[in-house]
Amino acid sequence: MGKIQIKIKETVLIYLKKRLKNIVITKSLSRYIDTLDFIKEDRVVRSNYSLVTKDPKFSYQTPFSEIKLIKLLVDLIKAKNILEIGTFKGFTSGYLATSPSVKKVFTCEIDESNIKQAQKLWNSLKVTHKITPLLGLATESMQELIRSKKFFDLIYIDANKNQYDSYFDLSLQLIENEGLILIDNTLWAGLVAEKNTSFSHARLIDKLNKKIAKNNNCESVIIPAWDGLTIVKINKKIK
Repeated sequence: MGKIQIKIKETVLIYLKKRLKNIVITKSLSRYIDTLDFIKEDRVVRSNYSLVTKDPKFSYQTPFSEIKLIKLLVDLIKAKNILEIGTFKGFTSGYLATSPSVKKVFTCEIDESNIKQAQKLWNSLKVTHKITPLLGLATESMQELIRSKKFFDLIYIDANKNQYDSYFDLSLQLIENEGLILIDNTLWAGLVAEKNTSFSHARLIDKLNKKIAKNNNCESVIIPAWDGLTIVKINKKIK
């Protein structure tokens, strides 16, 4: 690309930034962010994330920069007990478990092979003693946690989108006062804003987004990054 073409491209990007107050996240920019995020991470964290990126279903994995934000929130509220809905290969739960304040992480997963791979990852991070995997349907596992009167400072939802509404309702019964519920993929590639979208997941998530916004017992914000991350702060315990 010649100097004139580069200058034109830079001018266009600056114009768009001024007009939209947003930027387009390109692959190169994503790599730039990841490089900065990994600067202070040790070899074990780097190698485990690298292994997960080689999985054929890597798109299921939460981006590292997003996980770092979640861990920052964990550290800020000094979360002791965490519930994760959707284990995948165990990187997110394992990384969050490295936080000094965290005493226990429960993580729901329907695929036994994912749990087996996750346990190897947790062992390498030396956090196995902090993590309890719950194999089976997440809704059933969450109902059992409710019966056992388990409560959590932070809940992260990233699993079957068809069950998002149920996950949120059950989370309201499991979250502590002042706790945080985080929900991934709440912009669904931007399709939630399309009134006539044919994508059922987008319609379901749009319905949940509006439901959360109307809930007087919580405060919420959607972070317009990655595929959308909703942060919900509970102000009053739901009974």
